[in-house]
Amino acid sequence: MLKHLKSNRAVGNNFAGHDANSCLTEEDIIRYLFHKIADEERFQIENHFTECDLCYDLIAGARKFNSEKELRSHLEQTRREIQKKFLRSVPARRGSKLAYYSAAALVLIAFSGFGYWMSHDPNRQLADEYLKPYSNTIPLSRSQSQETLLEEAMAAYELEDYTLAKGMLSEFIDQNPNNLSAHLYCGISALISNDDLESIAHLQKASYSQDTRIADAAEWYLALANLKLDNINEAKTILVRVVNKNGYFTDSARSLLERIKNE
Repeated sequence: MLKHLKSNRAVGNNFAGHDANSCLTEEDIIRYLFHKIADEERFQIENHFTECDLCYDLIAGARKFNSEKELRSHLEQTRREIQKKFLRSVPARRGSKLAYYSAAALVLIAFSGFGYWMSHDPNRQLADEYLKPYSNTIPLSRSQSQETLLEEAMAAYELEDYTLAKGMLSEFIDQNPNNLSAHLYCGISALISNDDLESIAHLQKASYSQDTRIADAAEWYLALANLKLDNINEAKTILVRVVNKNGYFTDSARSLLERIKNE
């Protein structure tokens, strides 16, 4: 049972001085939203967040995600971003516990501060300047009777519904793990949706394609994903490769390299 829960009604939306040990944990929230739990546990959780403004906002923020996998992915990405920036600004605290980052990640998601905070990161802003969707190279049948899951996903991609496209492409990849074109577009959709870690996983696979269009595009977007995550050296290494290929993305890669050097 959730014996750690206490009332924190007076805290409101102020996390400062809040006793995080008395509130819902990440696992509590995930169980409540995505798993079948006992009535008594559900009652305890609901009773708590009706009395605790912080946990109410945590639940509200977490409801924006369609699945446990999506929520966990965003939490992990947020933790990494917080940890990277925290250690960069306060190097002496390299021994800080992961609990700090976990709590901060939950709070950012609760108050929708993640998007605001991320949008003010200079490397992320720079990457977003260059981030444009790649044209669809997977032909669509345009016939409902012949429409496949991949075609439905690419239709969503063309309609710029990248969250839907990402989910459908992920489902398709589960059944077709060696389809590198699907990995490319899933990676791009994830990148546009700010799922940078998931993006990198798919783009790395797509970069091994024998189709140079797929491989070259994957490397370009992989550079942008690394730039978003402040992996500057890795981003520059990939961009140099893209420049040397003298392909479709060469001019953009050369321009971005110059911008990185001047930042």
